Amino acid sequence: MAILKHYSVHNSNYHDAVLYLTYQHDNHARPVYDEHGLMIERENLLIDGINTDIYSYAYDCAYISRKYGKNRSASDIKSHHWIISFDPKDVAEHGLTVEKAHQLGMEFAAKHFGGFHCIVATHQDGNNGSGNIHVHISHCSVRCKDVPQPPYSDLERDSKAGYKLHITPRCLHYLKEQVMLLCLQN
Repeated sequence: MAILKHYSVHNSNYHDAVLYLTYQHDNHARPVYDEHGLMIERENLLIDGINTDIYSYAYDCAYISRKYGKNRSASDIKSHHWIISFDPKDVAEHGLTVEKAHQLGMEFAAKHFGGFHCIVATHQDGNNGSGNIHVHISHCSVRCKDVPQPPYSDLERDSKAGYKLHITPRCLHYLKEQVMLLCLQN
């Protein structure tokens, strides 16, 4: 089974998300450096994009925010960061691999965040030494294309390009249920 965590990000430097996902960080989210002062890449990392890639993610997010006149204030939520964290027992008990977790993460992201510039990164490390497999999903808060109406919302804006994702309790509950359903199906 897995749990879903959500973080609202106010940092307007979208490239920081790419750095966080591709390089090792300590328990305080600080980069880890080698003996030459270079950041150490994450091991066994799989990373893909939806409506973008890791090289253009920062530009695409900044562009879509400017295009629709969003994210102008420091207090605005610029992006959302989700973590699907699998139980370490899933490896032995259910044959979970980094590749399978990444596939599940891509399916989840495409289904629920397909209207956004989104990057999905999967790795197995865990800051606490548990080595659990987890999937990071980072996406711009502004939708770049229209999508079907999500089941957790009755508001038309929640399916239209140029509008922001608003994390309501109903939305969060729905997405957590969807992670559980994804795990049960696989």
